Amino acid sequence: MALLRSLAVTALFLAAAAPAAAQERVRVKDLAGLVGADVNELEGVGLVTGLAGTGDTPDAVRRRLANFVQNRDGVPVSDREISSRNVAVVAVSARLEPFQGVGTEIDIVVSALNDAKNLKGGMLVQTFLYGPRPVAKDPTVYAIARGSLVLGSDVTTAVVGTIPGGAIVQRLAPQTQFLGALDEGWFALKLGQPDINVASRVADAINARFPALYNEDGELASARDAGHIRVRVPAGARGSDRRGDAIQFVGEILGMAIELGPQEEPEATVIINEREKTYAITGKVRVLPCRVQKGRIVIEVPGRPTADGRAPLPDGPVLLNDVLDTLGPTQESAGDVIDLIKLLHAAGALKGRVVIR
Repeated sequence: MALLRSLAVTALFLAAAAPAAAQERVRVKDLAGLVGADVNELEGVGLVTGLAGTGDTPDAVRRRLANFVQNRDGVPVSDREISSRNVAVVAVSARLEPFQGVGTEIDIVVSALNDAKNLKGGMLVQTFLYGPRPVAKDPTVYAIARGSLVLGSDVTTAVVGTIPGGAIVQRLAPQTQFLGALDEGWFALKLGQPDINVASRVADAINARFPALYNEDGELASARDAGHIRVRVPAGARGSDRRGDAIQFVGEILGMAIELGPQEEPEATVIINEREKTYAITGKVRVLPCRVQKGRIVIEVPGRPTADGRAPLPDGPVLLNDVLDTLGPTQESAGDVIDLIKLLHAAGALKGRVVIR
């Protein structure tokens, strides 16, 4: 049974609110990605079998969808399996990272397409995953998925599951734009959080790292705007026949560590995915004095001394990360944590951007 937790934010946060921290060293790859070498969303339609009567109802729409899967991917489907409600037609999705190697495994998400009640205990049969373009235009199979579903404990997500490492990459994702630019002698970096100061600092760090190249025939790297840095490829690594040298140069750039000042920290943001019960926090999301409660969990951030003087006003900001860290030993579910964050946001106690998807 969950225990009553009163998280009084007092001296614990005085240390966290100490004077401004020293500059932080961050890798370029953690700040920016390569323009034209984007994450590719893969999709497919498959079947989950082995359900205990909680699959799709056997109407004509389900049969047509099952036949579509059978005709396209060669999955055998019988009327008996459909009528037993032990089968569900599902959407399968995955993210294919740039240059993800053939034969490597990627995670997949499986979602019921129709009226299945629960996918618990189900097995995804072999499913082909295609790129974002219509199959008629790009019939390439980029990954093949199969495996046993993993479902969360929340009954509201019983029709959505995951399979860690459930797909094997069959083909590299096309990176035509990036490779074309590289052959022409340049590439571009795109910051995850546009900031003109960070863009300028990245460009300056690249120029300082390669002074000989900087002086070779002009500026090596330059900030084009708040979100993009253009980098020249060294003369000796230009052209499709020297692509390997160019790729090595790009890798060296991405692995560089640069120093960021406090004013260049990521934007204070909380991103919540309600369906998957996940959340992410970037930057310093501050929590104002408040008290929120969900069931037996109580979060209290005092903003003034209590009657007995045990809760003095913190000298500096109280951060959401620190508040959530104190929840660690209680092992509350991600859903409970998300509900608490939403309560703080609704009360106006969060200083930062909140995105709910």
